Amino acid sequence: MISAAELDAKIDLLHNQSASLSWVIDQKINPEVCSENSLIKLLIEAISLKSVDNIEVIAHSLLVNKTSDIALINVGKLLSHHPLLHVTRYAVQALTILLQRETTAGNAIIALQVLAEIYGRSDPVAEMRTRGDLINFDFEVDKNCQRILQISDESDVLQHAIDIAKSLQSLEIKKFLLSNLKKRSKKLRVDRLPTPSEMQVTIKDAIKRFMLNEANTKIKKTHKIVTGGSCFARSLGYYLQKAGYDTYRFILAEELNTTYANQQLFRWLSDKNLSNHNAKTLEQLFLKANLSKNDLCNYFKEADHFVFTLGTTQCFFNGNDQFRITPPGIANFRKFLKTHTPRMTSVLENEANINDQIDLIRALNPQASIFFTLSPVPLNTSFCGKKAISADCISKSTLRVAIENVLHNRNDENISYFPSFEIVRWLAPMYMKPFGQDDGSMSHVTDKLVEHIINSFLEHHK
Repeated sequence: MISAAELDAKIDLLHNQSASLSWVIDQKINPEVCSENSLIKLLIEAISLKSVDNIEVIAHSLLVNKTSDIALINVGKLLSHHPLLHVTRYAVQALTILLQRETTAGNAIIALQVLAEIYGRSDPVAEMRTRGDLINFDFEVDKNCQRILQISDESDVLQHAIDIAKSLQSLEIKKFLLSNLKKRSKKLRVDRLPTPSEMQVTIKDAIKRFMLNEANTKIKKTHKIVTGGSCFARSLGYYLQKAGYDTYRFILAEELNTTYANQQLFRWLSDKNLSNHNAKTLEQLFLKANLSKNDLCNYFKEADHFVFTLGTTQCFFNGNDQFRITPPGIANFRKFLKTHTPRMTSVLENEANINDQIDLIRALNPQASIFFTLSPVPLNTSFCGKKAISADCISKSTLRVAIENVLHNRNDENISYFPSFEIVRWLAPMYMKPFGQDDGSMSHVTDKLVEHIINSFLEHHK
């Protein structure tokens, strides 16, 4: 029987002569009698021969023994592009073992680069962000930080590289890294979906970290705030008052929860022309709510901040496709439906209405800041031939795009968006039941969640 030393010598000789090692593979020699270097050479030969069984036997032998870091990297590189998934998994296992060791930063970064290629991620920083709890090497070495900076230059998760730099103890290295990374951050703003491990924080921290960009507007308790729009705006106003802020809640929520209705309201307040139906309906709504047109105008003129929550794109139009505000009362609404047609309004329509609303607000109050939010409350009833859930998705998506277009085109630091919709619909389900926790209603956002949103809003703008 050939000894391990003789086998290694024979493999080295054939390898140096660029001769085939297929005879070793064919003899089914136990890989455990080979040295690490010989096993890598055999692995290369097995790959070239497309001998899957031998690839797995050799790779397994390398993984179960105390293989060196370099050998693990070679296994990862050699098998990372194999067409068979169950073979590629050996590459993942080898590189994961390496990352869990006290390896060098250079080896760890190579492993991350290969893993990023395997999983189709963009770069090693993206992989580092995903596997941060596995990595075991010291960033507190200048050359290591240089490597991090080098790969971060091509990273599309730049913020994670900045977070790594901030965690360093060495002030000199930290300053060097942050100055370079932040220069690039001004050119490129990219953010990634948080990983499950990153979501292991409180909802308060998650909102701050994953939902909010830098705030331009500050809100003080001495400021006057007006909230209006959909029914969610009423809840926002209530909690702002509860927090001690001077807030006026404009309570005509359900009747004025579209951009068309809001535009008509501000035209009416500004004594602009509008249809007799809409003017009469607004008068009825104000009378029913015991509101004064002049008092509301004064509130608007004195406000420091407006918070408008947009609700739905479902609107009603007459035979001439002219928008009409729905009248109060079920009996009146049923009669109204006989002569008016519901439809979902478009992005362009809502964008134009929001712009008109801003212009009309600015005419009343040029200085106040304007916050737009999108109501997370689902559409209760669809009149447009679609299932309510699908109609709600179309409606909210349309409004969100319209808001974004307005913000982008105006580029006004005094007009902004707060992601209450995204917090309730996307983030909150990972932490709590977002709707109906208090009363079982899908139309009511859980009170505790609304408190989190308000607290985050105020903390963000303090």
